[in-house]
Amino acid sequence: MNKAALIVATGVALSLSGLAHAQKGPNIKEMKPGKYAYTIEMNNPALPFKMPAMNFQQCVSAKDMDEGKAFQSQKDAGVDCTYTNVKASPGSFAFLATCKMKGGMTMEADYDGKIAGDTVTMNVKQKMTGGDIPDQMRNSTMKMVMTRQGDC
Repeated sequence: MNKAALIVATGVALSLSGLAHAQKGPNIKEMKPGKYAYTIEMNNPALPFKMPAMNFQQCVSAKDMDEGKAFQSQKDAGVDCTYTNVKASPGSFAFLATCKMKGGMTMEADYDGKIAGDTVTMNVKQKMTGGDIPDQMRNSTMKMVMTRQGDC
């Protein structure tokens, strides 16, 4: 896997698992079970091109939300995260995730999320240390929008 693809894959996995963690916060109850359409845009200023948006759909059950499994378990991807600075209020959430990955790489991701009706928007600033990634590619941003499409 090339380094740009590794950055994208790692950022998406961590952001999805980060939102699963955020669901345990008090305001996440605003999110309803159902079929969600996801749009994920990644940006790394070191890349000479704009990365194409990723789009997919996923069903999220009430049980998934209650168990914190609504998205992706970072443990399944070999990632161990700790969460600090967790803040939640009606319509918004924020936290800092520090995640250790295979190969000696660590990512610190600063999450800022909003919930409005059936739409969840999350902006993430990511910084990686360790591993075999060029210095100029260690910082990236991501925007994820999830829109509920209806029942599964």
